[in-house]
Amino acid sequence: MKIAIYTAIFGEKDVFREPNNFETTENVDCFLITDNPDLKTKKYRIILKEQKFADVTKNARFYKIFGIEGFNQYDYVIWHDGSLQMNLDNLNELILCSKKFTLTTFKHPIRNNFYDEGIACIKLNKDNSLKIFAQIVMYNFIRIPRDIGMFETSILVKNNNKPSPLFYKLWWSQINRFSRRDQLGIVYAIWKTNLKIGLLDGYRDENIYSKFTPHEYKYYIAPVTLLEKINRNRVRLLCVKIINRLKK
Repeated sequence: MKIAIYTAIFGEKDVFREPNNFETTENVDCFLITDNPDLKTKKYRIILKEQKFADVTKNARFYKIFGIEGFNQYDYVIWHDGSLQMNLDNLNELILCSKKFTLTTFKHPIRNNFYDEGIACIKLNKDNSLKIFAQIVMYNFIRIPRDIGMFETSILVKNNNKPSPLFYKLWWSQINRFSRRDQLGIVYAIWKTNLKIGLLDGYRDENIYSKFTPHEYKYYIAPVTLLEKINRNRVRLLCVKIINRLKK
């Protein structure tokens, strides 16, 4: 059985941390995709890629969903966010709970529907509020079930023995068209493909597979004027108000 473990860090958004309790073996390869030629690691293979998008986060999301050429040669491909330091002594357990599913990840620890997720992302300024708003309105219009569930995708275990290329294409189509929030876009891909998602124990901040460290956000959030901030807050409030009405 061959396993690939990988992450992506663009624009110095995160500080890479070597995995705990892991020695390189013949059946496990680790990859770090980055635009930073100065980034160093002893256990991951550096894959240098130029940024495809002006949005730093969107670059990492592209590789998060599609990986890189050659990943189809592995039985399992494991993604972890750049903010996670992996504990790879639990690698066998991670694979074991993923064997029956195309994709395995965490259940969202707080929210269970895309309406509340959209509201939270707008309030926390996770992306342009109008992009998130348009996405939620569209999902409401095409009648995606409210109880389809929410997932926290900081770790993804992709089972190449149960491939679903359409699922990943649909997932990316939502990020490319609407918000960069992959936890929103995955809802559409699940609905269209009727894919059953496997669940890992725990969630990003508390699990046996990794340790979370907040993002660095260097060169990530552009400064705004007071006037822009006031107008942005008004737009957010209006978007949240309408979404709350839609979810009733």
